[in-house]
Amino acid sequence: MDIIEGLKFPMDDEEWVKKVIIGGIIGIIPIVNLIVGGYFVETMKYVITGKKVLPEWENWGGKFITGICVFIIGLIYFAIPLVVMILLGGLGALVGKNSSIVGFVLGFVLFIVFGFAMPMAIANYAAKEKLSAAFEFEEILGRIKSVIGDYLLAYVVLFILVFVLDLVSMIPIIGWILSIFAMFYLSLVAVYYFGTLYRESSK
Repeated sequence: MDIIEGLKFPMDDEEWVKKVIIGGIIGIIPIVNLIVGGYFVETMKYVITGKKVLPEWENWGGKFITGICVFIIGLIYFAIPLVVMILLGGLGALVGKNSSIVGFVLGFVLFIVFGFAMPMAIANYAAKEKLSAAFEFEEILGRIKSVIGDYLLAYVVLFILVFVLDLVSMIPIIGWILSIFAMFYLSLVAVYYFGTLYRESSK
C-alpha cells in the first residue's frame, strides 16, 4: 500500500474539487448524509476494481440505500459488544464486583476488535454487493491478518491526519468550514487505503 498515493488519490479525478465540495455539503445534512456513505462504498468498489477516478454524484437514491446498509453494518458491529457488555456486566454485578468488571472489560475489548475490523467488513460488502458479506467474519479476519502490517499503518496515518484536522477545525469559522470538506477528502483517502488493502489481501 502506497501512503502517498492514497493521499493524492482524490486528486486523480479531474473534477475532484467539485465532487469534494458536493460531498462536504451533503455530509452535514442529517439523514440525507446517508448518501455520502453510499458514495464511499461506490468509491471503495472503484478502488478494489482498480479504477482511479471518483464516482459521479448521480443515482442518489441508490447511494442512499447503500448508505442505509452501511449504517446497519455499523449499528450491528457496535451493538454486539454493547450487548455483551450489558449482559455480562449486569449479570456480573449480581454475582460479584470482579465478575462485573470482567464483563465490562470484555465488552470494551470487543468494541475495539469490531471497530478495527469494520473497514474490511465494509470493503467485503462493497466487493460482493450483499449485506451479509459484512458479517463473513472468518474471511474478514483472514484478510486483515494477511495485510496486518499495512492495516495498522493505515490506522496510524489516518489517526495523525484526523488529529491535524482537529487542530485546523479550532480556527474560528474558517477552520470549521475547511474541516467540513477536508474530512470528506480524508474519508476518501481512508476508502483508498482500505479498498487497496482488500484488493491486496487474501482470505
